[in-house]
Amino acid sequence: MNDIPDKKAAIMTWHHTDNYGTGFQAYALSHVVKTMGYSVDLIDYRRLSELPLPMRTLYDLIKTGIIRMKPKRKNSKIYSNYKAFEHFYKTFFSYTKRCYSYQELSEISNFYGTIICGSDQIWSPDGFDERYFLDFVPNEKIVAYAPSFGISEIDNKNLSNRIGKLIKRFKYVSIREKTGCELASEISGRNDIVHVVDPVLLLEKKDWDKLKKNVSEMKTPYMIIFFLKNNEKYYKRALKEAQNRKLSPIILHCTQSEDNIYANIENPSPEELLSLIDKADFICTDSFHIAVLSIVYNKQFHVFLKDNSKSKLSRNSRLTDLFSSLQITNCVGNNFSRVQINYKKVNKRLEHLRKSSISYLKKALDSTGKYNSEYNVFTKCTIKNICNNDGIEADEFLNRKKNSTFIKRYLLERMDKWDFMLREECYGCQYYNNHGKLNYRRPLFYDALKRDFQKKSIADIYVNYYLAYDLPYLIKKIMKRQP
Repeated sequence: MNDIPDKKAAIMTWHHTDNYGTGFQAYALSHVVKTMGYSVDLIDYRRLSELPLPMRTLYDLIKTGIIRMKPKRKNSKIYSNYKAFEHFYKTFFSYTKRCYSYQELSEISNFYGTIICGSDQIWSPDGFDERYFLDFVPNEKIVAYAPSFGISEIDNKNLSNRIGKLIKRFKYVSIREKTGCELASEISGRNDIVHVVDPVLLLEKKDWDKLKKNVSEMKTPYMIIFFLKNNEKYYKRALKEAQNRKLSPIILHCTQSEDNIYANIENPSPEELLSLIDKADFICTDSFHIAVLSIVYNKQFHVFLKDNSKSKLSRNSRLTDLFSSLQITNCVGNNFSRVQINYKKVNKRLEHLRKSSISYLKKALDSTGKYNSEYNVFTKCTIKNICNNDGIEADEFLNRKKNSTFIKRYLLERMDKWDFMLREECYGCQYYNNHGKLNYRRPLFYDALKRDFQKKSIADIYVNYYLAYDLPYLIKKIMKRQP
């Protein structure tokens, strides 16, 4: 650790998974922060459980039931590559103690002058978690470097409002995609959000070369084929192109869907993958970070898009934004013959973006808060009736429950099983995790529910917010009673 307390930084990002992009972006950001004179730890955060509950209707309930009844594909599996990453994480990463709750994270944050929420799709609405917006850290200590939404719009108004409020807390906010900058500005009302490059692009080829580890007995020349998602059409198209170019296909396993039948090499370690990319003659991929490393190593490559570009949930913008920023054309689509990236121009553009991104990061780090061993945001649970500490449940809920008819009282009891109306501070608390309720993550519709609780009837609230979640449990309860 650095002897100067203010020079201690912690990074909150995805890490410790068998995903190349996740590992590389975490390494790159921590490496760059270290070169600026800081000691760096990755916050070893693990989710307490499932994602926050979205708004659900009876239609959603029926649709989910139909999907579950559909026959599953036989012989499908996800390829696990974790062992190949163990050396990488042990060698290059320094961690805090493992944290599961808001409380534990808050206590950890006391010992760092700056907390950075890093890159990757940690701000994705699909995996929304307020911890990745650093809700457990005082405002003056937080910096956002290149987080990504993954998508270009959020159609859930409750969720976009919550994310907008969280973004307002940051003194310095930067986003990885230009479309992400526009989205963040729209939902937060800020006009000072900076566009920066992915952390992997902050390092030059010479920096990544220091990590390389050779893979023995590789037939050259060769083409790397690596798809996160299994797509039969894409594999056949890539193999045909390898044949046209007279290149040996080096095909890796899929890691984000059922595995492919074409893999002819065990997935390499991160260090070995760098060597494979360096020596490749051509690369076909649907991975954002493999495309990024192809750029770092000045490789000709072709990108297959995983998602339907017309879908609101498409994650293609991270690739198209990157290529637009670097003025790369013709690497997406069906015409391989047009792929000819002019790296003289690309490298010049990349160097400009790299310098401006590093300048932003240094300014942000040097302007954030100071280390304070005395300060503690949240040291004990405030929910007295739940886990025998100081505090009470939502007053509105209790007041209604006292003076209600039998039916209203019954509905309130059913609603209480879900605990949607607890104080905000409770969600994610280590004590609340063990009290046995059905859900302890603050639902995405919390703000709307809290507002409606003041205006609408108990019956309306139950039907609109609780019924679609509660009904399956009621049915199971009735079925168990049958002889």
